Amino acid sequence: MDTFKLEIFTPDKRLPDMDAQSLTLETSEGQMTLLAHHIDLIANIEICPVVIKNNGHIYHYATSGGALYFMHDKNVARLLVTSVESVEEIDLQRAIASKTQAEKLLQEAKTVVETNNAEIQLKRAINRINIKSTKKDV
Repeated sequence: MDTFKLEIFTPDKRLPDMDAQSLTLETSEGQMTLLAHHIDLIANIEICPVVIKNNGHIYHYATSGGALYFMHDKNVARLLVTSVESVEEIDLQRAIASKTQAEKLLQEAKTVVETNNAEIQLKRAINRINIKSTKKDV
């Protein structure tokens, strides 16, 4: 199966470029799987798991949203995300504590902004917990 180059950037780091046979994630339009030579694409990425398949291996990451660009002429996908964590990087106890804190903030929220911020924090924590609890890179 053909591959494409995958580049992942956050404000703090750039992951090493990798080859991928497929990239699956959640966009504002729904779940999407990209394969090599995809048409040009720009999409918003939701808080979601990112699944990368290559050479018989499956890699799982948690991301906190951002943007996806696929450049057909270069056969390159570029993720520009707020944060990205591999299964190994996720601290399950910290994610559980973050979920508890977000639930408390949500209950105490008095404004729309406070509610939205608490909901985002809760989604991020749940995403990290789900990935760490159920996914293993193979």
